Amino acid sequence: MNPFLGLRAVRYCLKHQEIFKTQFRALLRASAFGNLGIMVPMISNREEVTESKRIMLECKEELAKKGFKTAENIRFGIMIETPSGCDHCDVLAKEVDFFSLGTNDLIQYVCAVDRLNEEVQDLYEPYHPAVLRMIHRSAAAAKEAGIQVGICGDLAAHQVYCPS
Repeated sequence: MNPFLGLRAVRYCLKHQEIFKTQFRALLRASAFGNLGIMVPMISNREEVTESKRIMLECKEELAKKGFKTAENIRFGIMIETPSGCDHCDVLAKEVDFFSLGTNDLIQYVCAVDRLNEEVQDLYEPYHPAVLRMIHRSAAAAKEAGIQVGICGDLAAHQVYCPS
């Protein structure tokens, strides 16, 4: 019943691979005209990353056989927004070119609070120590792996947490 914990993002795409392939093919074809980074959202485990990359490479091969040009170097990244993704971000960082930390979903998952539910909105704590530790852990793993890390969501608007 809770759409935030259901079949969405990468979960949906992996169950409905034809839709995922359509998206990849469009992105790959566009890559011939400029720099491209593809980011897959709501990653919870390594298998989701490796399967997504496999599908992307399969689409790239299909396009090449049909005579379409695609960029050689396409950056592949993931959205880190689940506690399980944060927990083994050191493993995930070895599989990708960049992270984006999705703070809105991360906060609600860590605090077990539906951020849109007015009854519990006061429990949605962006500065909860567990949230900040997960952000720190993910950024440290990215730095260790030599990959870029970005941040999105409401927390990204607070300069104290995103120094330049």
